[in-house]
Amino acid sequence: MTVDKEVLKVLNNISQHKHVPAELRRYILNRYSEAPSIFHDYTEDDLYINIRKDIYAYEEGTLDVNIEPKTPEQNAKDTWDELSNVFGQKIEENARLTHELCVLRSFIAEHNLNKQLESYQKMWADSLETSDVLPFN
Repeated sequence: MTVDKEVLKVLNNISQHKHVPAELRRYILNRYSEAPSIFHDYTEDDLYINIRKDIYAYEEGTLDVNIEPKTPEQNAKDTWDELSNVFGQKIEENARLTHELCVLRSFIAEHNLNKQLESYQKMWADSLETSDVLPFN
C-alpha cells in the first residue's frame, strides 16, 4: 500500500467526524505523501496521530498550510544528505569495531588464548556450509 492511499484513508476517517478544508487536505497530502526518509516509513498510527495534530494546529491557527511541494532536486538532495550521514556513521562504526577487534586480538595473544580461539573457529566452521564466514578472521 502506498503512503498516498494510507493518507487518504486516515484523512477520510478523520473527516467523517470533522470538516477538513481543501487547503488543509492539500497540506496533509503534500506533507505525508512521501516517507519521512529512505529508511523509514509511516505507520497508520503515525499518520493518524500526526494528521490529528495538524488538524488541531490548523483549528488553533498555528499551522502554516502554505508549503510548497518538494521538487525532484530537493528530494534527491535530501536522499543524498541522508545517505551521506548514514555512510559517515557506518565509517565511524567500522573504525570503532576495527579498534575493538585489535584490542581483542591483543587480549587473546596476551593471555595465550589462541588455542581456544582456534577451537571456537573450528566449531563454527563445522556448523557452517563454508568456512569463509568465520568470526574473528
